[in-house]
Amino acid sequence: MENSNEKKFYKEKIIEMVEKIENLKILRLIYGFVKGGYKEEKAGSE
Repeated sequence: MENSNEKKFYKEKIIEMVEKIENLKILRLIYGFVKGGYKEEKAGSE
């Protein structure tokens, strides 16, 4: 079972780090990774 506190911790830390990134290439890379993970998770729940 997933720990909701742990999930919240990781989400907050990821957001904090991404907000500090200025490099567009890195932001695009992160976006692509997250978008792919989101699609994968959504496909598994259908």
